[in-house]
Amino acid sequence: MQAHLQLAEASNEPHLVVRARAARAGDPPKTFATLQAEAALAGFSLTTSEHDDGLPAYYLSRWAYTRELRQLDAVAAVLRQIGGHHG
Repeated sequence: MQAHLQLAEASNEPHLVVRARAARAGDPPKTFATLQAEAALAGFSLTTSEHDDGLPAYYLSRWAYTRELRQLDAVAAVLRQIGGHHG
């Protein structure tokens, strides 16, 4: 993860991208928890469940809006779009 952080600092990448990359590097529970907290700060809930194909699915919800996402990278991207990144 240190290499990803150095790369992100050099390129001014948003920290959510770094965290999503960390999930692929081997720590998805921590990354999910971080994204879940950032979603909550933006007024959204982020939950996870196993999809029919056995892979994880992530659900970002607020009021009548629910969006299913299949990867933590996608969750991070949506949070960036809605302004849910606090860094």
